[in-house]
Amino acid sequence: MPTPQNQHETSSVGVLNSRYHLIRPLGRGGFATVYLAEDRILGKRVAIKVIGGTGTDPSLEESVRREFFLLSRLSHPNLVKVFDFARIERAEPDSFRGMCYYTMEYLDGKSSADLFQTYSMINEKQELLTTILLQLLGVLRYIHREGIIHFDIKPANLIVVENENSGAMTVKLTDFGLCAQTIEMMETPLRGTLQYAAPEVIEGKPADHRLDLYSLGLTIHELYNGRFPFEGSNSVEFAKQILTRPLLPLEPPSSQISKTVEKLCEKNPADRYAAAEEALKEFRDENREEDIKSFVYFATPVGHVRRESESRVIEQARKRLQDRSGRNPALMMVRGAAGIGKSQSLRAISDAISSCGFDVWTLSLALPDDPYGALAEFLDFLSLRDGSKETDRTPTNSSAF
Repeated sequence: MPTPQNQHETSSVGVLNSRYHLIRPLGRGGFATVYLAEDRILGKRVAIKVIGGTGTDPSLEESVRREFFLLSRLSHPNLVKVFDFARIERAEPDSFRGMCYYTMEYLDGKSSADLFQTYSMINEKQELLTTILLQLLGVLRYIHREGIIHFDIKPANLIVVENENSGAMTVKLTDFGLCAQTIEMMETPLRGTLQYAAPEVIEGKPADHRLDLYSLGLTIHELYNGRFPFEGSNSVEFAKQILTRPLLPLEPPSSQISKTVEKLCEKNPADRYAAAEEALKEFRDENREEDIKSFVYFATPVGHVRRESESRVIEQARKRLQDRSGRNPALMMVRGAAGIGKSQSLRAISDAISSCGFDVWTLSLALPDDPYGALAEFLDFLSLRDGSKETDRTPTNSSAF
């Protein structure tokens, strides 16, 4: 079960941009470290991914920037929410200065592999694993329809969070650092983790979203049995087994989850499900009709479309910002009646500004009884962000990223 947050945890790794108090590392990769941090503006905990350091390849920073902006336009209950991307201008210790970071929601949960080690009863494990499989099929359906292929589905990239009140489990698909747009898939380089790579990826053949379905099936198989289905002392042996060795069915082989995993893991992508939605529908007779409907008919957010005039304004603003590099920042005001799309347009403007390499801070305030309160709150926010003064004042009824 998830470990409760320690409200008295006060250890410090550092402070970034006078805002994020780093508490402890949560995980490390080849070029990035994820920390648990306290947001001094909002007074809440976030996870912060710090990228860079001496000798860091600039292309890695660009890759993480791309990962952030991709996640920022997605919205699904089984994806991690991201908040802001920036470069570190002020830091304690100074060794963080110049690195990039992005912040995201802190998941107080367990990796799927760690969670399933605590389950010994087959029926209990199968029930939970079916729930997780349905959720993952739902989120794959969503990102595939958005034209995105994850490329690195494996137990380590699945975090399971338990609801404190209901006990319901929610799985979050993380780490989109290796993902690709389907338009990029004409030539598919070997990427991701070899053990979970689909046969067509290993062979260098044309591939599509069905490679994610294969990796998902292999992941569920491993979580169910508690061990990886293939063995090898090196990458060549692993690749040979993936290409030639049949996958043993889960027990009992007549169960729906066993049948689904078997089809997900077919060596030939043409023998797999054509889409995640097809696999979801296999569970309609498992008393999960309502669950399936919630995933299949999940409302996909409407993009900034059919608003040509606003799009032209955004593009013009982006070009002007590129020309203003090094000058004083500009002020932009967006106003209009409720419900006409101001928030959506502001998000699009924010994305355009960030794509030019500018940092973006937004503050949402609801202070109807104090018309000048919003300005005071915003100035407090800027002064804290710039480190010009210390203040414990937090914006009222606000959110910032």
